[in-house]
Amino acid sequence: MPTATLTVTPLDADDPAEVAAAYQVRARAQANDVPDFPAPCRVAFEVGLRVPWPGDETHRWVARSSSGEVVGYVQANLPTLDNLSNASVDIIVLPEHRRRGYGRILYAHIVEFLRGRGRRVMIAFTAETLPGGGVPRDPGPTAFARAMGMKSALAEVRRRLDLETLDHAAIDAMLADARAASAGYSLVRWGSVVPDELIEGVALLDSDFLNQAPLGDLQWEPENVDAARIRAMDEARVKVGRVAVNTAAVHDETGTMVAWSGLSRPATHVEHAGQGITLVHPAHRGRRLGLLTKIENLRTAIIELPGIRYIDTWNAAVNKHMIAINEQMGFRAVDQWHNWQQEI
Repeated sequence: MPTATLTVTPLDADDPAEVAAAYQVRARAQANDVPDFPAPCRVAFEVGLRVPWPGDETHRWVARSSSGEVVGYVQANLPTLDNLSNASVDIIVLPEHRRRGYGRILYAHIVEFLRGRGRRVMIAFTAETLPGGGVPRDPGPTAFARAMGMKSALAEVRRRLDLETLDHAAIDAMLADARAASAGYSLVRWGSVVPDELIEGVALLDSDFLNQAPLGDLQWEPENVDAARIRAMDEARVKVGRVAVNTAAVHDETGTMVAWSGLSRPATHVEHAGQGITLVHPAHRGRRLGLLTKIENLRTAIIELPGIRYIDTWNAAVNKHMIAINEQMGFRAVDQWHNWQQEI
């Protein structure tokens, strides 16, 4: 096979044609690798070039073949507030240009860059067909990660809820049971921006999320999330057009926020939403607060997010309790996602 030739340069955010080409690489690759996903949000991609995510330093490159065509895209997200030895990366090659050595060139480029920035651990993500079968996925991305020496540090299963098949009677019965078990707690709701009077409680729960979430062998330390960071993340999401719906439970006796569930959807492809955090403080478990906040939030989303149909969520295999809740609500397994990790 002839030696692959690529020219890799930083993405020029002021060049509309180059930005469009980079977006198309992402969109066409995603359509091949995860065809049931909507295309990446164009608004979020373009605005995100100028609106940094709080606590992250993002670098982007495009890769051109010898003909000048943009055939690849690379992105590296470097945490700046915690996990300072880590970076998460996307290495993307157009499907019709794969298996020509381009991916290896981009891999070598990003490893050299991250080493120069003092990063020691590189993390990436791919989807594959479920071990027991199911929706087929292109095996190429997963095979590439293994060929580069990366190890799967955490496997998660993506499940999807189709609201057109939602069993409303079953959901209502589950909600009634959850309400009966959660006497002494009140619900609070908000949209894309946390109200000032709730922000400290949200920050405390968010800080505890990674302490509770199954991380497998991922080298990822808990994040120190305070009110200022929550506010900055809210503002960044609003700027890229993402719309959120959140529901939390407050312990009546102490006034403490002890459970929280949220989901959001992009500015484009409004039929798709992603389930975000669902978390219950350990001292308040056993009262069905996770189920309560998740179903109440779903009911709110159906009303406040017109056009919504699909909700995707990811769970590690060991998270039996949340998997049981999701499947009881009607979420069904679609594919498996690997969190790849490599010390560089």
